Amino acid sequence: MFKRSIAKKISRVRDKGYLRHVREWPCLSCDLYHHSIAHHVQFAEGHKAMALKVSDEWAVPLCTPCHVDLHASGDERLWWDLRGTDPLEWCKHEYENYKAKNQKA
Repeated sequence: MFKRSIAKKISRVRDKGYLRHVREWPCLSCDLYHHSIAHHVQFAEGHKAMALKVSDEWAVPLCTPCHVDLHASGDERLWWDLRGTDPLEWCKHEYENYKAKNQKA
């Protein structure tokens, strides 16, 4: 008899309003203020599961050229390090502010 392993289900935040909020910011990499994309920081939750997007709380604004460059780089941590930016700190700060503002409303 085969024993099935039951993977621990990871709950992820899905918040379309927050993603809209993220897209309103200028690019976190180059500071261009137009047409930002909400990029999900892939190393935010400490796992590398195929086809599983991290929670929306780990999204940062990137312009299209920076977003394409990041994905082409092959190493997201190094890409951010070379820019001297910590996307996780931005996410923690901005998501907490977003939640606080929306709980009051």
